[in-house]
Amino acid sequence: MAKRNSNPNALSPKSIGFVDGETQLSKYLKVKDFTKSSTATIRGINNKLPNSLLDNAKQIGKIYDKIYEKFNGNVTLTSGYRSLALNNAVGGSSTSQHKSALAIDVQGKNGVKNVEILNWVRRNVVFGQLIHEYGTSIEPKWTHVGYGTKMQFLKIGVKNTKGLSLHLTDEGDI
Repeated sequence: MAKRNSNPNALSPKSIGFVDGETQLSKYLKVKDFTKSSTATIRGINNKLPNSLLDNAKQIGKIYDKIYEKFNGNVTLTSGYRSLALNNAVGGSSTSQHKSALAIDVQGKNGVKNVEILNWVRRNVVFGQLIHEYGTSIEPKWTHVGYGTKMQFLKIGVKNTKGLSLHLTDEGDI
């Protein structure tokens, strides 16, 4: 008979290992799409989703599904989960929710503008953080959505009409 580990500090089997890429996080999102990164591929960085973050990924996946359905699939997920190594490689924030599998970056396609996504999310989705990232004061390069209920809206690296960068503008709570 196998001896049971009675150490309360021992890692559970769920906390060890990674989620298979074919695992469905939500109706429209698989793990392989949530962890896909050209930077990770080029640099040989392991960006597999740890089992311990699966529930987080499923929560942000629900938000992705709402966006996907609203825009009839005319959106592209450009960033989801980032391992610490990947987050460092892309110059991500040390407090990035991407590292906890609680954030997505989304871009429109087939005529859907990023600002349309941003404005729709701002009015229709409960989120922790919504960021108008880079681009111009009118059109973000992409829209970042973080899971939670804080409802904080930020603009990062946005250029105004004179081409001046507004590195970080906090529009405050919504």
